Amino acid sequence: MKRVLVVDDDTDQLELRSAILETAGLEVFTASAAPQALSMLEQLRPQSVVLDLCLPSESDGVDLLKRLRESAGRDPLEILVVSGWTANFQVSPEAALADHILQKPVRSKDLLKLINGD
Repeated sequence: MKRVLVVDDDTDQLELRSAILETAGLEVFTASAAPQALSMLEQLRPQSVVLDLCLPSESDGVDLLKRLRESAGRDPLEILVVSGWTANFQVSPEAALADHILQKPVRSKDLLKLINGD
């Protein structure tokens, strides 16, 4: 079963995304802050991370993206960045650290396709 870590400081979004992904047969873990996400990455070794870029500010999300990529080491890790401001992020150097950049609101069907590699 594929493990997915969902990182978002909005608890409603965490619960909603978690329920959708679990219904699709994925093993889902959630984190609402960067330190918690990094700890879970090391302990659980998820294959995918769905990362809201604003945690609670965009700089927090960008910093976490860098740290996730560094911490993954040799383990394959797919990072899907979710943001309401993708145009700003896509031109930043850090955009290259993400495997996918998705504009909010994200359709669950599209998110699942990316995670499942469809």
